[in-house]
Amino acid sequence: MGDAGLRGRRATPIEVLRAATIGSAEVIGHSDDVGSLEPGKFADLLILDATRWLTSPPA
Repeated sequence: MGDAGLRGRRATPIEVLRAATIGSAEVIGHSDDVGSLEPGKFADLLILDATRWLTSPPA
Protein backbone atom coordinates (compact mmCIF):
# COMPACT_ATOMS: atom_id res chain seq x y z
CA MET A 1 0.00 0.00 0.00
CA GLY A 2 2.77 2.42 -0.86
CA ASP A 3 5.00 1.76 2.15
CA ALA A 4 7.28 -0.89 0.64
CA GLY A 5 10.18 1.57 0.42
CA LEU A 6 9.85 2.53 4.09
CA ARG A 7 9.92 -0.90 5.70
CA GLY A 8 12.66 -1.15 8.28
CA ARG A 9 13.36 2.59 8.17
CA ARG A 10 13.24 4.62 11.36
CA ALA A 11 12.78 8.36 11.54
CA THR A 12 15.66 10.28 13.04
CA PRO A 13 15.01 12.53 16.05
CA ILE A 14 15.35 15.60 13.81
CA GLU A 15 12.81 14.18 11.33
CA VAL A 16 10.36 13.53 14.18
CA LEU A 17 10.84 17.03 15.58
CA ARG A 18 10.31 18.61 12.17
CA ALA A 19 7.17 16.53 11.54
CA ALA A 20 5.76 17.56 14.91
CA THR A 21 6.52 21.26 14.45
CA ILE A 22 6.86 23.04 11.10
CA GLY A 23 5.63 20.02 9.14
CA SER A 24 2.36 19.93 11.05
CA ALA A 25 1.98 23.71 10.90
CA GLU A 26 2.37 23.60 7.12
CA VAL A 27 -0.21 20.82 6.78
CA ILE A 28 -2.86 22.79 8.68
CA GLY A 29 -1.95 26.08 6.99
CA HIS A 30 -0.63 27.89 10.09
CA SER A 31 3.11 28.05 9.40
CA ASP A 32 2.97 31.87 9.55
CA ASP A 33 1.96 31.65 13.23
CA VAL A 34 3.44 28.42 14.62
CA GLY A 35 5.83 25.60 13.80
CA SER A 36 9.23 27.25 14.17
CA LEU A 37 11.02 29.49 16.63
CA GLU A 38 10.89 32.96 15.13
CA PRO A 39 10.00 36.40 16.50
CA GLY A 40 6.24 36.90 16.48
CA LYS A 41 5.33 33.20 16.39
CA PHE A 42 3.64 31.24 19.16
CA ALA A 43 5.64 28.43 20.78
CA ASP A 44 4.54 25.51 22.94
CA LEU A 45 7.55 23.21 22.79
CA LEU A 46 10.40 23.26 25.27
CA ILE A 47 13.46 21.02 25.11
CA LEU A 48 15.54 21.29 28.27
CA ASP A 49 18.32 18.85 27.38
CA ALA A 50 18.59 17.46 23.88
CA THR A 51 22.22 16.35 24.05
CA ARG A 52 21.55 12.61 24.42
CA TRP A 53 18.43 12.73 22.25
CA LEU A 54 20.29 14.29 19.33
CA THR A 55 23.56 12.38 19.63
CA SER A 56 22.47 8.81 20.50
CA PRO A 57 22.38 6.36 17.62
CA PRO A 58 18.99 4.76 16.91
CA ALA A 59 18.33 1.62 18.93
